[in-house]
Amino acid sequence: MFATKVELGNHQSIAFDDIEGTALAVTRGTLWITQENDTHDVVLGPGDVWMVERDGLTIIEAQNDASFRAMGRAFEREWKAAHGKPWWSHAIESLWALGSRPRFVPYY
Repeated sequence: MFATKVELGNHQSIAFDDIEGTALAVTRGTLWITQENDTHDVVLGPGDVWMVERDGLTIIEAQNDASFRAMGRAFEREWKAAHGKPWWSHAIESLWALGSRPRFVPYY
């Protein structure tokens, strides 16, 4: 499973349905997060990691220019539905177009 990098501009927001169990790790900026039917909001800064606690609508808003990584099967499914192929498949296709071929690399 891969972590999807998401970048948001100042006060830009995104919404996802049913991503319970998705881990969000802030790498830059500040995020405000609210979940459907929850009276408590979450504010995260650089270095903070938090897991979406329930299904339903989750809204993530950047309080300034921000970026975060999201990892989880539910998030990957929602991201793919909204953006087509997962981000990493575009990177692989670009490398193959340049003539690169996958090869075995030993792990030490």
